[in-house]
Amino acid sequence: MRIAGYAYDGAKYDLYSDPADNVPLLKKAGLVTPNAGPGTIRKGSSLNVTGKLTYPDWNRLDVGGNSFVSVAYAGQPVSLEFRKAGTTSYTRVRTVTSAADGTVRTTVTADTSGTWRWSFGGAGVVVASVSPDAKVLVYNVRR
Repeated sequence: MRIAGYAYDGAKYDLYSDPADNVPLLKKAGLVTPNAGPGTIRKGSSLNVTGKLTYPDWNRLDVGGNSFVSVAYAGQPVSLEFRKAGTTSYTRVRTVTSAADGTVRTTVTADTSGTWRWSFGGAGVVVASVSPDAKVLVYNVRR
């Protein structure tokens, strides 16, 4: 593989290329904000958490030609992480495998309020990624 570009020497542009055998070209994975059901849920209820894992296809541009099309990244392990309200660190709850269309989904029990996110550790030329947070408020109903 070669990396090529143009260098400007002050008077003209010259084609510059160099072997790139030792330069890894990495793609950034994309994880959408998890959909963690309603923002408020009753304690002990089931909470469905979904998301989608994608990466840029460098061979296809969007309709406007301004950015690469994102495609599904299937068969990859993606971890669901939780941070309890009032704390600063996340804990891995479980790991699921992305479906053919890149979707990830799981069901958890809502025990306490906090923040959910998806985390992908990277694979091959696709680097690690973490989704934005989804906050869920768990309330306790007394009888």
